[in-house]
Amino acid sequence: MIVPVVFAAGLGLIALLGLRPRTGIGLLGSAFFLGVLGLGLWTHILLFVRIPVGLPSVLAGAGLLAAGIGLRGRPLFRVEWPRPTLAAIPLLLSGAFALAGALSWPYLGFDGEIFYALRAKSILQYGTFWNPDFLDPARLHLGARRPLLLPSIYADFALLSGTMDARLLRVWFALVHLSALAVVADRFRLSPLWLAVLAWLPAFWHDSGGVFSGYADATLAMLFLLGFDALREGDRRFGAFTLSAAVLLKQDAWPFLAVVAMATLVTRPRELPRTVGILVVPALAVVTWTILSSRLAPQPDLGPPNQMTLPTMAASLAWWPDVLGRLGSDLVKPKHWGLFWVVAMGALLLRAPRLSRDDARWLLVILLQLLVYVAALATYREEIVMATRTQGMRLLLHLAPLMWLWVGREPVSRSSF
Repeated sequence: MIVPVVFAAGLGLIALLGLRPRTGIGLLGSAFFLGVLGLGLWTHILLFVRIPVGLPSVLAGAGLLAAGIGLRGRPLFRVEWPRPTLAAIPLLLSGAFALAGALSWPYLGFDGEIFYALRAKSILQYGTFWNPDFLDPARLHLGARRPLLLPSIYADFALLSGTMDARLLRVWFALVHLSALAVVADRFRLSPLWLAVLAWLPAFWHDSGGVFSGYADATLAMLFLLGFDALREGDRRFGAFTLSAAVLLKQDAWPFLAVVAMATLVTRPRELPRTVGILVVPALAVVTWTILSSRLAPQPDLGPPNQMTLPTMAASLAWWPDVLGRLGSDLVKPKHWGLFWVVAMGALLLRAPRLSRDDARWLLVILLQLLVYVAALATYREEIVMATRTQGMRLLLHLAPLMWLWVGREPVSRSSF
């Protein structure tokens, strides 16, 4: 049941968001990617408003989303089905590798098992996160105040498929990643060989944050890419949707809203009102979750968010050189990136004399978000070595698709200054 339900919800979302996939593969990828996220957001809304999460309420949400096909879906299926070429072989092999990797291990990654699956099971048992698992301080619940979109996706999968089998969940998240690649291929029309560079980034296959480990990072990376592009293009509905999903997927996305606004203010001040208008919805999602989660029992967290006060961050400046050095060494590690970041830095040097305002905004977003991550890692202080080893690659992964698209797209004319 889960596949047709997700596709129906995704097709309705394509229509409601006013998207126009160009190819059949783009249509299928968009329907699956948006369907998974759309149902997850619906479940998160149910949790917000205290409507019990169960099969009837999730199916009701899928039906409401699917109704978009009838309302605005007339031109939805006017797509091309181009013949596959030899250049598509690396992409097909990437998909096969993702599915084989997902099937190769019967467990989720550490975060999937410790954080997300436990929360999903608690939500399924009680129908809400207002339950003793989240509210009782005597129950150890690491990071209880983290957003719940990923556990919501887990819960949707369990409700619609009838299982919480970790191996099948890994396959599900591999399919989410492959569908995101199809969206990117359809939306940006870049060379298939350059698409293969993104599809074969070694970081996507890492057992900590990879595409089939049940983590948020690979999906968040694609949401950063699609959300920022929607902001640049003035696509209000798609931008609000992707960035709302991002901020409810992981707290790492919260500063991204401020980063995009700041980069726009510096490089494209006239576009700031439009950008802020799109950012209002995801910002409200952050505020709403912050208020609601403040009522949950405080619990220890494995990350630094609770330590990121202004005095603590000021005191951590002395650790920035260590963090920057370790992240810099990570950029040239073939086991994480191949030669991707080396090529990206080379492209930056070659284009430096003719950068446009749009280039400047794009690169400033990447730089500012990177500095946010440096500040977060520096709060670990004596544990910096451990923190950068386990999290540095995942944080850089969030920015890799943004840099990939900047390198691969057509340069903007100098007249845009």
